[in-house]
Amino acid sequence: MGEDEICYRGRCADNVGGRSSSLATKERRHHDRSESAGKLSDARKQLLNEEQPIHPLYAYLYVVDKYEGLILVNAATLLDGDPLNNYLKRSLDPGKYSTAPSIPVGALNDANNITIAGHYAYVTTARGLVVVDIDEPLNPRIAQQISTPELRNPRAIAIQFRYGFIVDDDGLKVLDLSAPGAPRLLSSASVPLAAAHDVYVAGPTHTSQMEKGNRDH
Repeated sequence: MGEDEICYRGRCADNVGGRSSSLATKERRHHDRSESAGKLSDARKQLLNEEQPIHPLYAYLYVVDKYEGLILVNAATLLDGDPLNNYLKRSLDPGKYSTAPSIPVGALNDANNITIAGHYAYVTTARGLVVVDIDEPLNPRIAQQISTPELRNPRAIAIQFRYGFIVDDDGLKVLDLSAPGAPRLLSSASVPLAAAHDVYVAGPTHTSQMEKGNRDH
């Protein structure tokens, strides 16, 4: 699969400058389940597991594009049980989104990585970190931005519990996410790393991937 495609079971959707994609959850859920339940008879309803309504943000794949910023792809069709309906389609109206005052033009240019936590999307770009509120998925808005000198060309972010771990030109840095929509960089928590370009958090430890030329130093 090339960097310009999003695929599922052999079906692909074009994405010209796509850099990264993320799901709001790793669980397979059908966001229209509560609506379908309302159409069943009372006898059938007794057999259903009555759960709270699922937030609409779980219906989408979230993709960041170098040129277009944030792209939403409707993935609910992958869970409807119809094998002939596994097509991925862009959902966020590019015309409305590109001119929305909540997402200034160019704010997500050169986006390279995205991580979803709660109803926020944390997007790294060449200029800094952009926190996007996706509580209304088709009407996203910027909640906060952190740029230079605090962050220099960030490349990736990973989140666990109340902390975010981000790598940039300086190395590994830590964000306090006690207020998820207003993260705060912890100046006392950083690790110098040469050419770090990705980060993954597992349990109480984290790993940062560096360019091949620096791995043996």
